[in-house]
Amino acid sequence: MQSTSIPRKTTVAFAENADSNYSNELNDYTTQEGKASYSQGFPPKTMTPTYKGGIPPLGQDMNGILHDLSKHAQFQDLGGYPKNARIASSKYAYVSFVSMIENNQNDPNNGTRPNDFWIDDSRQGNGWAVLTILSNDPDNISYLDPNLRLVTKASGPMSDIYVSASLGSDSNAGTREAPFATPGMAIKSVPDGGVATIHLYYKDNFSLMADNTTSTTNILNGGWYIGKRTLTIQSYGDPFLEQATKDLQAAHSPVNPYNLAGFQRTIIHIPTGIDPINHTMIFGYVNGQGGAIDFKGIDFRVLPGNKSINQAGSPFSPFVDYNFYGCIFEGLENLNFLYGGWGGNSGKLKFNFCNIPSASGAFIQLGNGNTDLSVSGSQSDHVDVPGYSYPPSNAMDFFARKDNFNNFQMGIIGYQDANGTKPVYGPKNITTNLNWIFTE
Repeated sequence: MQSTSIPRKTTVAFAENADSNYSNELNDYTTQEGKASYSQGFPPKTMTPTYKGGIPPLGQDMNGILHDLSKHAQFQDLGGYPKNARIASSKYAYVSFVSMIENNQNDPNNGTRPNDFWIDDSRQGNGWAVLTILSNDPDNISYLDPNLRLVTKASGPMSDIYVSASLGSDSNAGTREAPFATPGMAIKSVPDGGVATIHLYYKDNFSLMADNTTSTTNILNGGWYIGKRTLTIQSYGDPFLEQATKDLQAAHSPVNPYNLAGFQRTIIHIPTGIDPINHTMIFGYVNGQGGAIDFKGIDFRVLPGNKSINQAGSPFSPFVDYNFYGCIFEGLENLNFLYGGWGGNSGKLKFNFCNIPSASGAFIQLGNGNTDLSVSGSQSDHVDVPGYSYPPSNAMDFFARKDNFNNFQMGIIGYQDANGTKPVYGPKNITTNLNWIFTE
């Protein structure tokens, strides 16, 4: 072959910018009359004269076929997207993607959540950064005003917000000297999409209700809704914890002080009740829309309820990503599960030096979406600063037992022996760093 015979690279897929009315996405199979599919091709009726009852083939189908084929040619020709390559989203007209790495083989259109994409050098995701047109919603941190000027709200000192049920008031400024009284006011003070740390006074009791009550009267609409916010919830005021924080910083230790033993963990109650209309179990909860929340040094306590009735959701909605550091979970036996449900959405859970003292009770409800579970930390781990140690931490053992998952379904993932007589089972719809071996 001569160099002059090399065809030009396919840099744009056929019908890439065609109106959706003029290009169809083909299915593998179809029963629709006259419609093409990958398994059947164009049906015989499209090759029969119309005067004999035939149907002309759809140009939209042809556009769809050529688009798929040329899309593969485009990908092969490009050999991965170079750094700074920019492509349009196939789902959102106002979104495009920029490759932040060389030879990017990932399809950015497969990303479903902000954390799937490039955030910074330490959180590269799929290597694609998202470019989007700003809305005119003034509730956003950044938005376009009526004169098309970019307006950005600065959170300023409210990146650290303090809450005390006993010392605070929701008419206060939310500072350490003048704290709010309820978690709901603290969350509301952070613009949707914003980042903040909410400090809870260690001597007070809190609940997963925005108004900090344990009443179930308004429980369906009264949980912690964090939207797209990224929040850290942690204790403040405990003398031991504050001294430990200073000692670890002075020693340049990587140890998280909230994982340590010896300080009073802030209590967050999870109230439960019964919906009088639907007769289902209801409870205090965290919910959102793509947000993330870190809980540090929290003692969660599920209050007694009627576990025998149906539970549709959970206190920890899978629409939010969670990191738990040095947390305790008490009263699991009072609910069918603490995480999952809500339609089976995918979500991420991380437990670091956590303890679940209950001998029975499921934590995770497995559904159609995938749960990403990461568990680490043991009491035997060493703290590199004298005078400090880790508390009991049984999360790794707890999540190694399949009866601590609700709707647990197993599948064979391998065998213990070369003869294939001792199967090893793994759970469906969950990925984890744990070395699970479930056998019959």
